[in-house]
Amino acid sequence: MQSYKSSSVKVRFRLASDPGDVVGNGWHIDDVRIEEKDAVRLEYPFVDDFEDGSDNWILSGWDWGLIETIPPPCNSYRYTHSITDSPSDTSGNYSPYIPFSNCSATLPHPIDLTGANNPVLRFAHKGDFGSGDYGAVDVSTDGGSSWTPVASWQGSFKSFTGCLDTATVALRDYKSSSVKVRFRLASNSDESVGDGWIVDYVRIREADDLTGVNDQEDNWMPSVLTLEQNHPNPFNPSTTIRYYLTNECQAKLEVYDSSGKRIACLVDAQQKQGPYAIDWNGRDERGVSVSSGVYFYRLTAGKETISKKMVLLK
Repeated sequence: MQSYKSSSVKVRFRLASDPGDVVGNGWHIDDVRIEEKDAVRLEYPFVDDFEDGSDNWILSGWDWGLIETIPPPCNSYRYTHSITDSPSDTSGNYSPYIPFSNCSATLPHPIDLTGANNPVLRFAHKGDFGSGDYGAVDVSTDGGSSWTPVASWQGSFKSFTGCLDTATVALRDYKSSSVKVRFRLASNSDESVGDGWIVDYVRIREADDLTGVNDQEDNWMPSVLTLEQNHPNPFNPSTTIRYYLTNECQAKLEVYDSSGKRIACLVDAQQKQGPYAIDWNGRDERGVSVSSGVYFYRLTAGKETISKKMVLLK
C-alpha cells in the first residue's frame, strides 16, 4: 500500500460471482492488519522447540506440519514435538514427500541482528531425500521478497530409524541486518523421493566460544530432576505437565487442591531416564470434573519431590 501512504484510505474485501450455478464455499478472512511492512520483529535470541505448536511459522507449499512422538523421542530433540515437510498425521507418523514440490516453513517476521556479534542458526534435524532433491536454509534481508540459500543437505543423514543431529549455520554476514529464515524442501519431477526432513529445536543466537564450554543449550538434558510449569496455565479443560527424570526410578505425579487433598494421581510407575509429558483433563480420581481454582501438582522421583501451582479457570 506504499502508493497510498500519504492518503486516508478505506479497504474492502469483495467477492464477485458470475450468473452461472457453479459456486463454491465462499471466502473466509481473519487476522486483518494494516501496519508498517516488517514492523514486527522477533526477539533475539530466538528459540522454538515446537512444544507449543507450529504457530511461530508460516507453513506453505506441500504439507509442512507438526508431528508428535512418545518419549523417549527419536523424531524430536528436546521433548515430543517437531515439524516435518510430509506428516501423515500428528502422532509421529510421516509419509514421503511428493515430486516437483517446493515447500517451506518460514518465520513470519524478521529477527533484528543489529548489535549481534557472531549470530548462528542452530537446529536439530534428520533427512532422507531422493536423487536430486534437497533441503535448504534460506535467508532474506528484504522481508521475504528475495531469498539467499545459506546451507543445504542432500541424500540421507541420521536415517529415520536413528535420531536427530544438530546443525549450525553461520549468520555472521547478516549481523547488521534484520533477517527472515526459512526451511525449504525442493524436489524434482522424477519419482525418486524420500521420507523428507524433520526439523526441531530451532535457535538463532550467539555462537559459543571455540572450546564449547558455554554450549549448555545443546546439552539440554537437565542434570537434576526437572518439573516444568504446566501449559497452558491458566487452563480449561485440560493442561500438559512435562518433567525430566535424570535416572530410572519410581515416579509419581499427583494433583492436590488448595486444602492439601489429593485430587488425582496421574502417574505411579517405574520410569526410565528421559522427558515425559502428561495431560490432566481437570477431573478427579472418580472421573468428576473439578471446579475452578488453584491446584498443585507434585512430582516424586525416588526420594526427591518437586511441586508447582496451576490454575483452572472455567
